[in-house]
Amino acid sequence: MRSVLKVKMHCIGCEKTLENEISRLDGVKNVKANYVENQVIVDFNERLINLNKIKEKLEEIGYETDAKKNLTENNKKKTIFDIFKR
Repeated sequence: MRSVLKVKMHCIGCEKTLENEISRLDGVKNVKANYVENQVIVDFNERLINLNKIKEKLEEIGYETDAKKNLTENNKKKTIFDIFKR
């Protein structure tokens, strides 16, 4: 499964911190953080880890996620374009 999480970052160093920490979780296949867009894209195996565990890790290392703006591949009501409309 792929999830796009809105995560408040303060600098480019946050990208590397997030990628390093989240990639260490069992079941996470790939992580790409983007400071400019304040998002983290996570590919993970649902059998080994769930989105709540990933969010818990983000909070544990000091980052906020905006649950209302998170997107999973299975959520057909929102698209990536809807997230960035304002």
